Amino acid sequence: NNDTSAGIGFGGQFTVQPTLTAGTDGIVCSFQIPSGSTTQTPKNLFIKGVKINSSVNQTITGGPVLYAYSLAYGHTSEAMSTTTTQTSKAPVRIPLGYESFAVNAVSGVTSTFFPTMKFTCPIMVCPGEYVSICAKNLGVVTSGGLITVNISFDAFYD
Repeated sequence: NNDTSAGIGFGGQFTVQPTLTAGTDGIVCSFQIPSGSTTQTPKNLFIKGVKINSSVNQTITGGPVLYAYSLAYGHTSEAMSTTTTQTSKAPVRIPLGYESFAVNAVSGVTSTFFPTMKFTCPIMVCPGEYVSICAKNLGVVTSGGLITVNISFDAFYD
């Protein structure tokens, strides 16, 4: 859904059901940049690139899957519905590309569409803010299936 993520972490493997309402952003993974503490200096995260690829784990039923991926960052709450106010910040979005799986795609079908997205200027995310990968369902709502999404970031703290 667009309020909580399928998984927590800065990259990794996340399994999702492609049953998201059409036109809705689903948060595949989300990570809040550490705010620091009395013993740890807060640091900004700089993202230089993102790579995503996926594989079907369980046969897709009820329709094809078409996802539009985006990188969301800088928001002060995990929810994609967060708005900018005096006390909160909405996410900034960068489109990453599309991924699709045919109707009745079986276990083992892998998507290889996604080259690493490199950013000319690294994206800075401040302590306390979130960075998320979202998948917007552009197709029909499927009745079942599982997709494992592999997400990796090229990033550093400074």
